[in-house]
Amino acid sequence: MAESGEERDLIAAERALGLAAHTGESGAEAAARERWERRFAALAEALAPVAPPKGLFAAIASRIDAEDARAALARAERRARRWRGVSVVTGALAAGLGLFIAHDGLQEPAPERYVAIVYADADPSEHGMIVEFDAVTGVATVIPLLAAAPEGRDFEMWHLPVGAERPRSIGLLPETPHLRRELTAGPGDVFAISLEQAGGSPSGQPTMALYHGRAAAASE
Repeated sequence: MAESGEERDLIAAERALGLAAHTGESGAEAAARERWERRFAALAEALAPVAPPKGLFAAIASRIDAEDARAALARAERRARRWRGVSVVTGALAAGLGLFIAHDGLQEPAPERYVAIVYADADPSEHGMIVEFDAVTGVATVIPLLAAAPEGRDFEMWHLPVGAERPRSIGLLPETPHLRRELTAGPGDVFAISLEQAGGSPSGQPTMALYHGRAAAASE
């Protein structure tokens, strides 16, 4: 079924927020996305920047070597700027629809965030990925740190929630940082990376799990 003009405009807005990929855009789709980017930029100018929780970047940097730290922090900072844009739009829509409630003297609680630094079982100085989860927005950010898998093989990510008996696959390890909106995590959850045949595990369970990390609340 063909998309309506309203649906195409909504998809363009999602691409402008970084919630959908830009790849494969036509000229008209790119122009629609750029129009939304200009609208969002105007909204952002009226708000003060929202800084990530104090100590988060320092905690990550203390666990990985200097070169990987600089790359991971730069990616996380770009992610934080993108989330500021999402917050602007969400706030504007809520205000326009009358969905927010103001209370005198009541401050919003600080967002809850969890971080899992996944490193090699054989060498804790070798890091595979960082998973950051925002319990308020429900958005997880996966920051890969591994080089490409050997030819004909793939790295696959796994999540084992506290109390679960078997891990579940959360997809192949990406080449660049990406957001996950369907992933729920909390303190004590285990994240892992396994080496699999091309396309992922044929059994639905890790074949050769080489990297593990446990999620913990990010310090303020």
